[in-house]
Amino acid sequence: MRKVCSFTCSIFLTGLAIAATIFLLRLRSWPFELFHHFVLHYFLISGLLVVVCTMVRAKLGAASSVALFLLFGFQLWGTHIGPGWSRHCTASTAEVSQEGLSAITLITYNIRDDNPHHKTLGAWLASQPADVVVLQEVPSSVEEWYREKSIYPYQHQVYDPALNHQNFPEDRATVILSKYPFDSNSNFKPSEDSRPVTFARLSIPGIENLWIVAIDAREPMTSALLGQRDMLLLGAARKIGNLDGPVVVAGDFNATPFTPIYDDFLQLADIPPPKSIIASFPASIGWFGIPIDHILVRDVQVADICALSTIGSDHRPVKSTLLLAELIK
Repeated sequence: MRKVCSFTCSIFLTGLAIAATIFLLRLRSWPFELFHHFVLHYFLISGLLVVVCTMVRAKLGAASSVALFLLFGFQLWGTHIGPGWSRHCTASTAEVSQEGLSAITLITYNIRDDNPHHKTLGAWLASQPADVVVLQEVPSSVEEWYREKSIYPYQHQVYDPALNHQNFPEDRATVILSKYPFDSNSNFKPSEDSRPVTFARLSIPGIENLWIVAIDAREPMTSALLGQRDMLLLGAARKIGNLDGPVVVAGDFNATPFTPIYDDFLQLADIPPPKSIIASFPASIGWFGIPIDHILVRDVQVADICALSTIGSDHRPVKSTLLLAELIK
């Protein structure tokens, strides 16, 4: 039994060592890039191996496990993964409002084009769960239903062939629902065949107009798709870096904070790293998932951020309470 445990540990240690090498070398070509997403899982597995190797008295295995545990733990600490990883929303706009600051709430949610619970989702949206809601993968028939029901007084829909999927018959849209009017909106495509990135500016009483940037990046499941995702994120980041005033970037990045492209995005967009990140995919495994849906800000304070329960999607909604500086009267 001891030999079996030692052999099993050595297999896992070899796999973790390969992942650590890819991570340390920052290899970003496909399929190596995919290894970067699972740092939390490497951390937990290496911690388990420390215990197992110690129990079977595999000294070399235990020492290697400790080294890997510390390596992945340091990376988790550096990306601010702590209690915010899985906690529930606790703050309300009334609780976090401070003198000179106004609070608004924002949700980003990839609802999934083949979501079987659109009626339930519509009822949830009708309750106005946030001041601003950014939706991805919205089927055209459902988008029309939202508009007819006037769930939110201000709505912006973006259709583009690049948003569609060959296995889904309907056109898909990125939708921004808002309690506040749009001062302006535009779409940006880093290349002719790229998915659009939506730039909308909200007019909120008492504060400087707020930029909302909605992103729906491709999933990096092939080398070509990885290239498309990176081109979209880098192109959007350059444009975001030139925006004036407060900025909120929300959506499905299909990239975790452990990937090299995420660091590139933050630097080019002139956005500081978030204080906490939230596991959002796949929804079925909750906090054990990976953080690919983000709410990133510049010149805005994040008072609270959390994941909500999903409604028929393989993503969890991410909700944040944001504090914005009030204009001097």
